[in-house]
Amino acid sequence: MNKLTETQHYIIYKEYESVILEIKKNHRRIQIGDFYGDAWMAAISEDETFCAMCGCGVIIYYLREPFKEYEYHTQTEQWKEWGRNKIHPSQSPL
Repeated sequence: MNKLTETQHYIIYKEYESVILEIKKNHRRIQIGDFYGDAWMAAISEDETFCAMCGCGVIIYYLREPFKEYEYHTQTEQWKEWGRNKIHPSQSPL
């Protein structure tokens, strides 16, 4: 796994196309995103209430219980997504 970012309470890693959140106090790991072609970057807000990830689209994941595992095509208050159905120009066959 490659570390993308870290704060006092959390670490975010990427592994292949998955983004993994580690909660430091209990070492719990949760998949919080999945990106075609890997995640490019992630950032955790200063107040540690959410994180943002980008790759093929953007996912905002809210850092609060129940820390639900990411699932495609799911409406939830744990995360929001934008631009997830579009192909990035670097991935276009043209």
